[in-house]
Amino acid sequence: MQKSWLESNEGLETPMPHHHAFLQNRVLAVLHPQELQELQPHLKMTHLRAGEVLAESGKSLSHIYFPIDSAISLFYRLECGSSAGVAVIGNEGMFSVAQVLGGNTIPYWAVVETAGHVFQIEAKTLAKLSTSIDGLHNVFLLYAQASMTQVSQTVVCEKHHSLIQQLCQHLLLISDKALADDFVLTHEAIANMLGVRRESVSEAASELRNQGLIAYNRGRIKVLDRTGLVGWQAAFLAVGVPGLMLALWVATLRSHRSRLAKLCANTGR
Repeated sequence: MQKSWLESNEGLETPMPHHHAFLQNRVLAVLHPQELQELQPHLKMTHLRAGEVLAESGKSLSHIYFPIDSAISLFYRLECGSSAGVAVIGNEGMFSVAQVLGGNTIPYWAVVETAGHVFQIEAKTLAKLSTSIDGLHNVFLLYAQASMTQVSQTVVCEKHHSLIQQLCQHLLLISDKALADDFVLTHEAIANMLGVRRESVSEAASELRNQGLIAYNRGRIKVLDRTGLVGWQAAFLAVGVPGLMLALWVATLRSHRSRLAKLCANTGR
């Protein structure tokens, strides 16, 4: 695959020693057991390297990815050569739901930000299954709505929060998605995702290190004080964090399934 501005991470990562299961991905976890059982034969686990380009702007996807302990960054490349991050997808989601729901091409680039494992499935296969498996299409629609909420939050946060707050939020997101407090992530990769200079990220990271919140060396970052990072980015709670957003769409889905089950019971179906 092609390399990107994240390729500076390549060679530093090692596969995480986690036991991987379908339910570690939250989209797969909310599926009805029978729906998940029908998907399982088509899902293949694979390890993604940091810096791999999964999608290019204007092109279609051959596979859909359900991350477990990796993070996929979505961003736009500007004419001036810089980039603007849109979202980071991890074990709370999938990439790309748009392709499954009928989109022919992707308007942005998708790059593996932190190495890790994913379950992948051919895009055409999943699109076909979503029309034949009851409830699967609704799950994807709800996730698409949740994703739009996350993108909106990202725009608000970039405009109203300091770089150090954005850095804290980004490190917490990556830690959650990597299922670890120790992960490979360079300052250059962070800078391109946040749309700032690498030197600015280094200054903010140095401040966090001086406060004993993180440690970093040769492209590897370790979260030492998660509570401290949460305190720095507490202002993000004013617009809602992605974890809360995902909790809401999961709750909505479960409520929908509960009402549907009662309706079927009442009608004798």
